[in-house]
Amino acid sequence: MNEPTNVQIINDNAGQPAFAVVPYSEWLKLSAHASDEALIPHEVVEIMVNKNVSLLSAWRRFKKLTQAEMGQRLNTTQAAVAQLEAVGNTPHEATLHRWANALNVSVDALRED
Repeated sequence: MNEPTNVQIINDNAGQPAFAVVPYSEWLKLSAHASDEALIPHEVVEIMVNKNVSLLSAWRRFKKLTQAEMGQRLNTTQAAVAQLEAVGNTPHEATLHRWANALNVSVDALRED
């Protein structure tokens, strides 16, 4: 338990662990196991938070598409896109696949759970 380590733990103001600093070589090993497809860009998360919108809406905005343009890609109406983008809406799996195709992202990147 008291073995030497290159990992540093940074605590928050309450003294609880908040961050871990690891050597870069270790980070490369750890990050190699992560799937880039499921990662969500910071800008998408920022849109969600700042605009109080769903993940679907944030991705569409990030890709600089209007709801009407998204509707064209999905072969549906702007109103249907607006309904699917509503905060709290849980799209069906098939819908997520269609959106992923239209936005050229992975289905996992569109899941809010």
